[in-house]
Amino acid sequence: MQTSENVLIIGLAGKLGTGKDYIIENYLKPLIERGGFASAPKDNKLIVAFADHLKVKVASENNDIDIADCIKSHKPIDVRKRLQIEGTEKGRNIYGDNIWINTLENWIYLHHKRNNIKTFIISDCRFRNEAEWIENKMSGLLIYVNSPNRNKKALELESNNNSEVYNKIKSHPSENALDNYPFKYTINNDEDDENIENQLKRIILSHEEAKEEAKAPSQKPPSQKASVTKASSYSAAYFL
Repeated sequence: MQTSENVLIIGLAGKLGTGKDYIIENYLKPLIERGGFASAPKDNKLIVAFADHLKVKVASENNDIDIADCIKSHKPIDVRKRLQIEGTEKGRNIYGDNIWINTLENWIYLHHKRNNIKTFIISDCRFRNEAEWIENKMSGLLIYVNSPNRNKKALELESNNNSEVYNKIKSHPSENALDNYPFKYTINNDEDDENIENQLKRIILSHEEAKEEAKAPSQKPPSQKASVTKASSYSAAYFL
């Protein structure tokens, strides 16, 4: 599956407790609904996550786990541990690094075909291949939420200030795999940082300008342009 002009992917990355879900609900969604994102229709949007499928799986297979606990920002420690194991040790380590990308791609396809969803907001980009999929394969917008103070408080809360548990959560691959990723766009979300909406507006404007520049007529020779058109023909048909 490759990108289509009919679908917009917006992804948020960031460590535990940095405010990704909060920013989506209180800033990104309202901004889209007010028409502040030219590429995103005001309606027909859906929040999804790479971990949605495994959250449903864990809650369905374990009678002692409620789905509500799986989707909380601050999850019970045993729930977070099971989700991390399901996603990494029982998922990526067995079926390959792209297992949850492939799963989400298929859900995106189904939602687009069945419900005409055109904008997908991904709330939990945590691995390099997920980031590259959003930016490169789907030509989407990827934003890193930076909030070291909130992350520290969230770790303390979920670990109940147990240093061993704190370090286990902090050192899990799902928490640090993107530490050296070259993000183009960052929102700073600690208490003294600039207003989130202003930061988000600048990011969207920059992204939209970059997309317009990419649409400009290519200066490549006709033969090269033709080969690019042929290579992308499948992506244009994928969502038709």
